[in-house]
Amino acid sequence: MAWSDEDDDAIRNILVNWDKLSRGDIHVLYSVIKQPGAQMATVPGSANCIMWENFVRLGWAKPKEIPVPAPAKVFEVTTEGLGYLPRFIQQYDLKPGTFYRLRSGTDPA
Repeated sequence: MAWSDEDDDAIRNILVNWDKLSRGDIHVLYSVIKQPGAQMATVPGSANCIMWENFVRLGWAKPKEIPVPAPAKVFEVTTEGLGYLPRFIQQYDLKPGTFYRLRSGTDPA
């Protein structure tokens, strides 16, 4: 799949922030992609929320408006995400303890 510059930016954000996720965040991601229709809630501004917002940018997740105690944001993996996320996780060996860094001289923005 050819990705746009915006997609590249979202993927870069996911990879360089992966090590900021908790083991629980990663476990929930692994579980959600195995259960179509599953939803998950997270705290706005957290590394987990930022990851899910980048999934939304890629079309791999969508925000859900359901009544949950504030502050919380709820996301659901899209059909496209159910196809791409397992391969993305495998391709980049995304598991607890995996980390990526930008090369020197690379603009993170």
